[in-house]
Amino acid sequence: RQIPVWYCDQGHVTVAESDPTACSSCGATGLTQDPDVLDTWFSSALWTYATLGWPDETPELARFHPTQVLSTARDILYLWVARMIFTSLAFRGEIPFSQVIIHATILDPEGRRMSKSKGTGVDPLLVMDKYGTDATRFWLAGAGTSSQDVRYREEKIETYRNFANKLWNATRFVLMKAAGPGNPAPAWSGEAATRQPLASAVDRWIISRLHRLIGEVTRAVDGFAFSEATAALYEFTWNELCDWYLELAKPRLEAGDGDVRRVLAEVMDTLVRLLHPFMPFITEEINELLVTRGWAPAAETLQRRAWPAADAASLDPAAEREMGLLIETVKTLRNVRAELRVDPAKVAPEIVIVATAADEALLARMAPLVARLGRADRVIIAPAGSAGPEGRCATGLAGENQIFLPLSGFGDVLAREVGRLGKEITSLEGEQQRVSSQLANEAFVAKAPPAVVEKLRARRDEIQGQLEALRRQLASWS
Repeated sequence: RQIPVWYCDQGHVTVAESDPTACSSCGATGLTQDPDVLDTWFSSALWTYATLGWPDETPELARFHPTQVLSTARDILYLWVARMIFTSLAFRGEIPFSQVIIHATILDPEGRRMSKSKGTGVDPLLVMDKYGTDATRFWLAGAGTSSQDVRYREEKIETYRNFANKLWNATRFVLMKAAGPGNPAPAWSGEAATRQPLASAVDRWIISRLHRLIGEVTRAVDGFAFSEATAALYEFTWNELCDWYLELAKPRLEAGDGDVRRVLAEVMDTLVRLLHPFMPFITEEINELLVTRGWAPAAETLQRRAWPAADAASLDPAAEREMGLLIETVKTLRNVRAELRVDPAKVAPEIVIVATAADEALLARMAPLVARLGRADRVIIAPAGSAGPEGRCATGLAGENQIFLPLSGFGDVLAREVGRLGKEITSLEGEQQRVSSQLANEAFVAKAPPAVVEKLRARRDEIQGQLEALRRQLASWS
């Protein structure tokens, strides 16, 4: 819109909200409006204080100006952000905000900017209807605050819908398993010095990891690195809590172990508070369940609860090392079984671990857990330098510790694998012969594009390497 300023032939200036019919100074008619305009960015530059009642000194203006944080895209730093700052300095004598977050631009799957007119936009209401508001928020918090623009991928939001389901099911599982007699409110909050000591390294490990998580998430939120916060929360919840701690705690929960209940109360209560800014709805529901059970203090809402504080006294590097060794050992064993295509339910008669001097005592203490998680009747820990068990074995390395899975109890697996290796070798030998024949044909090599010939030579060398590895494996099992 043109500036609301008019001029008469005598040079007088008239300013009015509506179009005037005569000069305000001399009454002359035939006024001419100034051709200049106030563009959108100028009016937007007044946004931080004009929305609060300026130029009047309103209570809202006194309370909310200046504020702390502005979140914006990088492409309007000079069009808008800089203008908000210099107009606020000019009219208010103060900078309108102390920090500016530069967020990513969410692009469509083909990398184009979302646009209603081009039909490249996504309706967030439809996304939330399909996957849930919490999953959508969690994805946006992680993707939208990264340093690079992000292409919209619906399957990523589906991943966080699954994460929300995992969190909900884990909570219900814990409370169901802990529902037996002797289940009072754990009262696990407070300073580490006032807590009951934990005998289990597994319990000390999860508490230590929890307090490391509090520190990571707090630093990330304070620095507006929300993608780091969501990544840390996802990793802890899905992998450390659900995949490992709950699996190890299950028998103790069923037996009514008091320590594991107190630990889970601390973990679940802290976790919902850390997750609440990103997933407010499911965390409120979970908090109600925890309050009903007496595992969390009653509060009107999680927003009124204190943010968790990391406690250095709760960190336990020794327990973290012990559990790290257990996890690496079990993962290696599971990988060995998967490579052999062993039925996950099949129990091995024994597992032998040739351990380093540094790990021998730890592994011996954890042998029952390795046996349970690795599906074996027993685990034998042998000192470094031992030859390992006699007979055919599948092997793996967990750090510097050798893991041997004797195949005597897997006769069907051995026969199947020998047959599979033979078929793979036969197939590769046939392909090798075809590729070699093409490369031996001088007419073909002369006429074919150089890139095609080079690709065939590379494939020939690749086949040779694969054959050598398969033949060595077959020889060790035959």
